[in-house]
Amino acid sequence: MKHQRKSRDALMSMLRVARRRWVRTGVVGACVACVLLAAARLLAPPTHAYAAHFARVRPADLAHLLADISANTHPIPGSWSLEEESGNYSMWRYAVSYVCGARCVGHVWVEAHEVAGGGPRHGLSAPMHRVTVRRLHCTALPLLPWPSLCDEVETESVVSGEGDGCRLQETVRARCGAAAALLAACTTRADVRAHSHARLQRLRHLLHAPASLLL
Repeated sequence: MKHQRKSRDALMSMLRVARRRWVRTGVVGACVACVLLAAARLLAPPTHAYAAHFARVRPADLAHLLADISANTHPIPGSWSLEEESGNYSMWRYAVSYVCGARCVGHVWVEAHEVAGGGPRHGLSAPMHRVTVRRLHCTALPLLPWPSLCDEVETESVVSGEGDGCRLQETVRARCGAAAALLAACTTRADVRAHSHARLQRLRHLLHAPASLLL
């Protein structure tokens, strides 16, 4: 009887050790998988590129809409405030900030300029424009001063004259911080595509012009 009890105790001890090892291995494996997935998000951020043609629209008019935050082509939740602005006859640069939630603060940087080598004309007659819009928002975790979950979307647009209108070539890139990547709180490729599609529809509505998707 005493021998059987010792054998049973030994077996239970072995099972407890095996269970702890299994749990430890499972946790480590899950952590490694999360780290690898986060690294993949950081090293290969989602990107979406496309081109569209706008009939009977001047390049300068389309470029102005792309660079104008108030036109809502890059939607910002709530109100925003201008932080800085500068420009001349061929360039416009400004930055705004906004509140996107109880613990969320966002910033947008916009730069629009005529492309060098596009021709001798300027202003409304300029044949080519480049507009870059970078939007960053960070959300603080509850009761913790650090880390913040930050997500960034950068849209680079090149507008040039084409046929009876203009051509828009656009590339959208999304990036996020390490904490957001670990918690899977980053903008996805599907989000980037939806963002581009919604902006294209908004531009079509504002310009009252048909837009043909080329790529």
